[in-house]
Amino acid sequence: SPQCFRQHADQTVYICEWSLNTNESDGNSTKIVEEQLIRTRPVVIWVEAHVGDSSCTSLRRSVTLEDTVKYETPQNISVSWLKKNLSLSWQAAEKYPARAEVWFRPYARPTESWKQVRLNVTASFIVVENLNYSAYEIQIRQQSSKAKNPLWSNWSPVVIAPLVSAPQKMPHAAAVSGVTYILSDTLSSQGCPCEEKRKKHHMNKHTIYVPYSAVNISVIARNAAGSSPPAVVQIPTEPVADLKSRLQKYFLLVPDFYATIIKEVKEVTTADQSRLSVSVADIKDYIRYLYFEHRCKGGNPQTVKMCLFYQREGAPAKEPQGLLVFNEAHSSVNLSWKTIPYKEQRGFLTHYRLCRVKISSQDEPEVCSNISASTVKYRLENLTPGAKYNVSLAGVTRKGEGPKATITITTSPQNFYGRS
Repeated sequence: SPQCFRQHADQTVYICEWSLNTNESDGNSTKIVEEQLIRTRPVVIWVEAHVGDSSCTSLRRSVTLEDTVKYETPQNISVSWLKKNLSLSWQAAEKYPARAEVWFRPYARPTESWKQVRLNVTASFIVVENLNYSAYEIQIRQQSSKAKNPLWSNWSPVVIAPLVSAPQKMPHAAAVSGVTYILSDTLSSQGCPCEEKRKKHHMNKHTIYVPYSAVNISVIARNAAGSSPPAVVQIPTEPVADLKSRLQKYFLLVPDFYATIIKEVKEVTTADQSRLSVSVADIKDYIRYLYFEHRCKGGNPQTVKMCLFYQREGAPAKEPQGLLVFNEAHSSVNLSWKTIPYKEQRGFLTHYRLCRVKISSQDEPEVCSNISASTVKYRLENLTPGAKYNVSLAGVTRKGEGPKATITITTSPQNFYGRS
C-alpha cells in the first residue's frame, strides 16, 4: 500500500510512493501540493494500476497527512575515530533532534550479520562506542522525533569507516611516578606560529585551543623507563563560516566541501597584511576547495575566515539531476530537480537556465528564463491549455552553461462546459 508524507515539517509538497511487483524502476512516486489535499483529518489512500484491460488495486491505508513526515536519506556522511569510538555526522534534516538507527559490521566480514544501534541525536551527530580498530561498513537512516506519525528514511549508501592503528598499551614502567606528558598537534608540525612545537605537562589535563580546520592531537607519556606510544585524538573540520578579519597569519587548504585531508600549508610572512600572497602546490582546476585564514590571539590560533574557492572555474560537466513534472494544470506545471553534484559543478553556480518550446508550433519561439542557483522547485506558468512542450534545464557558472536536462510536459485541456 502507498505512503504519503512530507520530508520536513515546513514542506508544502507531499510525496506519495509505492512499490511495484515488476522490473520497472519508474512510475512509483508522485508529488502533490498541499492545497489539493485533505491534510488535517484522516483520509484513505490507495493505488490503482491499469495495463490494457487489466487492473489491480493496492491495500487501503488510513492516514492523517499533516502528521506524517519521512526525512530524506542521510547524505554526506563523515566518519572519524576517537579512541575506540566512531563518530558519525551528516547534514541534519531539521533543527530539531532526530532519531537515528545505525547498522555496522566489519568490512572484512561481509557475510556477518549487521549490528544495530538506535539513539536520539542532535544536529545529526552520533558516536558508536567500543569498537575494535578495524574498517567497518556503516549504514544510517533517520526519523523525526516531533511528527505524530514519523516514517524512517531510506537507508543511506554504505559508508566505509577506514582502518586505523590501535594504540598500544602503556608499558607498566611508564605508569609509575615521575611521568611527564608531551603534547603536540598537527598545527605545530605544520608551522602554526601560535604554538610551541611540543609542550611538557605533569598533569593529566590540559586545555588546547584549535581553529576550525582539522587537527590531530597526540599525547606521549614519558618517565625514566622510556616513552609510551602516542594516543591520538582527531578533531574534524567545522562547517563553513564566514568570519571576517584583516589580521591573517597562515592558511591551509582541504579539497572539496566535506573533506578533512590537508593538501598544503604555508606560513605567510609578508609584512604588508593588506597584500598577502602565498604559493600552494598541487591545486587543481575545476575542483572546489575550502580556504582557511587563521591568526594568533593571546597566543592561541583563531580562525578569522573560511570560504569556498576554485583555482579555475569551468562550465558544469553534468545536467541537473532528477528533473520531474507534477501537478499539471491548464496553464501551468510544477517542476522539481536535484542540484548538480559538487564534483560536476566545476565552478560556482550563478543560476539555472530554464527554456520551453511548444511542440508542433512554428510561430512561437523558445522562451527562456534565469532561475536562482539555490532553487530546486519552480512553477512554470503562462502555458497554453492542452499543449505539449519540450522543457530543458541547465546549470550555469561564470564560464558558461552545462548540459541540459530535458522533459516533455502536457498541460490539461481547458473545459469549456463546466468547472474543472
